[in-house]
Amino acid sequence: MAGGKIKYIKSDDNECEIEFTHEQAGSITIKWDIQKAKRAGIYDSNPVWKKYPSNMLRSRCVTDGVNAIYPACLGGALTESMAQDIPENNLPDFQTSPQTDYEDAEIVEQPKLGTKQDLARELRDLGLTKADMKAFGEKFEVTQEFIEECLTNRDFLIAKIKEFEDGSV
Repeated sequence: MAGGKIKYIKSDDNECEIEFTHEQAGSITIKWDIQKAKRAGIYDSNPVWKKYPSNMLRSRCVTDGVNAIYPACLGGALTESMAQDIPENNLPDFQTSPQTDYEDAEIVEQPKLGTKQDLARELRDLGLTKADMKAFGEKFEVTQEFIEECLTNRDFLIAKIKEFEDGSV
């Protein structure tokens, strides 16, 4: 939608290489392979990498490519892996921030409700195709509680994906 183009140079279970082009930013080629994923510590920590390596390699290439060539199209959003890389000392310390004008105000946290789109994004990032996501949704009762548990508990989500892939519920 922002006018960029991608060209797949190579995409298989061992490596992915994609060329990203945008008229305002030029072009860049991004390459991910299994060795790079292992060096980054993400291959062995996520079982989806072993089941769907080509999907995961493409996902990493796309994330890196979009962020490199035209990050403005993301509207400032960060991927989970990017957010994890922000040093804690760069985050605001809300506990010690002065409340000055609001010292007597009661702070009420509103729960952030996840949506089906948020869950779909997570499933896509874990290597599920659109067809897999549809079947996943048909297999489990996708209530708001289920969505929230999937989005807040990574172990629960991985277990549900395993149940889905094994055909057992």
